[in-house]
Amino acid sequence: MAVAATSPMITQLESPHCEVALELIDDHFPLLLVRWAGRLQAQHVLKLIRFCDVHGAVAASEGRRLVLILDAREAALPNSLVRDMLIDWLSDRPRTNAGGKPRSYVIATDPLIRGVVASLKWATGRGEGIQVVKTLEQAIAGARETFEASGVEVPEILRDE
Repeated sequence: MAVAATSPMITQLESPHCEVALELIDDHFPLLLVRWAGRLQAQHVLKLIRFCDVHGAVAASEGRRLVLILDAREAALPNSLVRDMLIDWLSDRPRTNAGGKPRSYVIATDPLIRGVVASLKWATGRGEGIQVVKTLEQAIAGARETFEASGVEVPEILRDE
């Protein structure tokens, strides 16, 4: 069925509302784990930016490659301020550091969240280091491969044992 340009469009799928949660875990550095749920606000984005920038600087000074697994399975669509903040931050980030290009695996099952990530990649021109996957297992496998390809010891949390 074709949709005319004047047809009403669904812009937000109805989903159960949950409280906002942002978890930032650096226990397995240079692997960073991030989980967010609900609709992030500007203050959450600032925490995420500081977290990534601080650890990115440490990784660069040590000549290590930073790998992030970002779990957005419970995320809600961000508002325009949050999207703009992410676009500005991603646009200003260096493309590489001494240890190699930072790599991010975003776990997102909601097509709208996957679309937001795609639009951020397109808007910033920085999408080569960001991969969207549907499952945690895919993110773990990708992170493991990234460490192995870089010749870096795979963090214990990612090892098959």
